Amino acid sequence: MIVVYAEAMGNYKDNNYVRKTYSRKFYGKNGLSGIQPTTAGSGVAILELMGQGRISGIIDHKDVDYSEFENTITFKTYYENKS
Repeated sequence: MIVVYAEAMGNYKDNNYVRKTYSRKFYGKNGLSGIQPTTAGSGVAILELMGQGRISGIIDHKDVDYSEFENTITFKTYYENKS
């Protein structure tokens, strides 16, 4: 099992202070250990978006909208919480 916890704080567009947290447990799936899809999944999702023509060129992960990442097959297979 892999436990991921992330927290971001800062000012939003309207200068209001925002604090967001994310936590999730990842278990092995489809014959993979928990670490394999969490490590490789983001790279595979980026390749998926490139293959669909939704992004191109050299990119920085922060420049990919989270909504785009959420709509990949990779996200739905390995990241989406189905419990």
